Amino acid sequence: SIRSADLTEEDMEEIEKLKQKSWLFGETPKFKVSYEMDFSWGVVQVDMEIERGGKVAYCSFVGPKAVYSLPLLGKTMAGVTFGGAQISKEILQVARALSGDQSFLEDIAGYLGDKIASPFSAPSSRRRDTSKDVDIWQIDPIEI
Repeated sequence: SIRSADLTEEDMEEIEKLKQKSWLFGETPKFKVSYEMDFSWGVVQVDMEIERGGKVAYCSFVGPKAVYSLPLLGKTMAGVTFGGAQISKEILQVARALSGDQSFLEDIAGYLGDKIASPFSAPSSRRRDTSKDVDIWQIDPIEI
């Protein structure tokens, strides 16, 4: 067992570095993540590819509402940092830029914001049946 008294200042700096998302994503291989969200108004499938460094390389949204805005939403995700707050903020910006009722985008932003920030806990949205949620994470083989 290691005691904190046994660690040097250099050890503590290394530990702090390893806790940072920038280091984690910088060292993580490219991966894919899929979310299936079951809302009262329909099911939405989101597929993302995250490149080394933690940026969204590709994103696809498929669902029953406002078919015109979901492809646009996927395109705007390219280059966004994979994080709950960043993804949610980008979706809400798209919702504000579009006319008409975009509350379904607020639902998606809330879900993904919560889920990406805490991937192993259920999102807090009250408008959804979280028992039907499906999340799939896939790490691609390391390219040599």
